[in-house]
Amino acid sequence: MPANIPLDTLCNCAFKQVWQWLYNLINRHPGFRNTQRYYLIENLLMKFRDQLLRFTFKEKAEEVSTLDKCSFIKLLADDKTKVLDFTNSAKWLFEDVMSLYYALEFANVVNLYRFGVRCSVTLTESEFAQSINVNASFYDTLRSMVQLTSLTLTGIANGTILKILARNCEQLKYLNVQDSKSICDNCVVKLILTESIDIDMYSVDDLLNMKVASTPCTSKLTHVGLSGTSVTLKSAVILLQYIPNLLSFEGQVNEGSTFEAISIMAKNCSYDESFVLKLTHLCDSQLPPEKASLISRVCPDLMYVDISASWINSLYNLQTISHLSLDVDFGHYINDIYNYLYGYGEYLTTLNLKKSNSSPLDLEWLINFTPNLEHLNAYLECSNTDLNAYWVKLKTASIVIKSAECFIVFCKFAPLIEELDLKFKTKVSYDDDDWHSINDTLVVSVLVDGGLLKLKKLIIGECDLGIDSVEYIMSHCYNLAYIGNLGW
Repeated sequence: MPANIPLDTLCNCAFKQVWQWLYNLINRHPGFRNTQRYYLIENLLMKFRDQLLRFTFKEKAEEVSTLDKCSFIKLLADDKTKVLDFTNSAKWLFEDVMSLYYALEFANVVNLYRFGVRCSVTLTESEFAQSINVNASFYDTLRSMVQLTSLTLTGIANGTILKILARNCEQLKYLNVQDSKSICDNCVVKLILTESIDIDMYSVDDLLNMKVASTPCTSKLTHVGLSGTSVTLKSAVILLQYIPNLLSFEGQVNEGSTFEAISIMAKNCSYDESFVLKLTHLCDSQLPPEKASLISRVCPDLMYVDISASWINSLYNLQTISHLSLDVDFGHYINDIYNYLYGYGEYLTTLNLKKSNSSPLDLEWLINFTPNLEHLNAYLECSNTDLNAYWVKLKTASIVIKSAECFIVFCKFAPLIEELDLKFKTKVSYDDDDWHSINDTLVVSVLVDGGLLKLKKLIIGECDLGIDSVEYIMSHCYNLAYIGNLGW
């Protein structure tokens, strides 16, 4: 490695040694005694224990199992622990969530500000039925978490959990229970309303005219994620009606329900010209033009829109936005996308084109139309290698490229890229390039020309890189902390 790369600090070296010692302790003595826990609690500062826990949570499941993570909680967590968030790691299996709940109870973790875990949604019928009993072991602990401000419990949440949150967690701001099939409209009622009603007995108009007090937690809630659950349009209406500071649904509430609920609310309050919603994020599969005009009026703070690309022309009826996500769904909407970016691309900082492998965007046009882009997810091709513009703000990109030439041009005209996820388009015809084009010669030439030097994270799919070029990347990209998925 080059001599100018600084050595790790003494503090970081000691931190890693302590973590490794704890990991070995857990694996060699799985049935550790309470004396070991008491020793660690008394002799390690809370700040240091939190750092050890956060480091553990970031580790991948194949490196540190979920059961080992639970053991770390038993060793290091207590009633002073504020954050236990596993949402950035792999999804947990059903049986492992049980172990997590037990670890929380064992360590008396009751003063959390943020708690998050994602459970696998591919539960068997028997596991789905047992989820009620599994969650039952979490209820008492959850009732004590009165300081909770953020809860992510995807794939396994139920109505009882929402009811406990409504009664005990007045500070709650962020709630995500996506993909939890047990969550239905009546569960949402338990979260939002003080009175128990059977929502199936009421129409949407009845709900709008109903005068029922809301639970304490609604005053501070700003994000509620319900996509993939069993809720309907009625839940969207209740959320908009009773949560005054709602900013985001964290995805679709129910297909076609988000924009429809906003329209219903706006029409119901048409007599009040000052009626507005605080929503900043909206996601739905459909956006009819007439609803777009209405949303532009009642959602003046809207910044993020996620819709199907088939409705892109409706965006002209909205105010300018900074984050755009389009589900291209392997369709052909290139001209519509170009037309929109030509007029409004300069306002975008995020462009996410999902399922766009049949519709490559020209790199030159894209750079010219979106000069302020910071985050990009797209399929790219290159018709001109001599460009006049640069992406001076682009930091992260997940791209599929059509040729080696496109990769060279991208690296040259996005000089400050820090995180890059790169894949090659599947070869279609004999004349097409394929993943063999991403080879040692190509990568070395890019680095020699000054590309990729700011990289912190690099993920490359199937490629033809050898170990020499990987070492060359590591020796030139001084900030590189992660390189992987080379398809070897």
